[in-house]
Amino acid sequence: MIEEIKLPQISENIDSGEVIKVIVSQGDIIKKDQSIVELETEKTSFDVPSTAEGKVVEVLVKQGQKIKTGDTIIKVDTEANGRKNET
Repeated sequence: MIEEIKLPQISENIDSGEVIKVIVSQGDIIKKDQSIVELETEKTSFDVPSTAEGKVVEVLVKQGQKIKTGDTIIKVDTEANGRKNET
């Protein structure tokens, strides 16, 4: 099953940021809570964790891109690692 990993709500007053670094690539096997991108806002920079595990099938952001809460960052095949992800 393909699952979209989206940018979660950052904080009450901040709903967007700039991608400083894309940490994963298409074809990577990732685990839940693994960092997938580094994001910078007006106040801080931080890593955004994955909410699923599996194989990265598509990376939809690039370095320097501005993204908002709810934007899809990557798509993950949650069955590619042989286990079904329970959400």
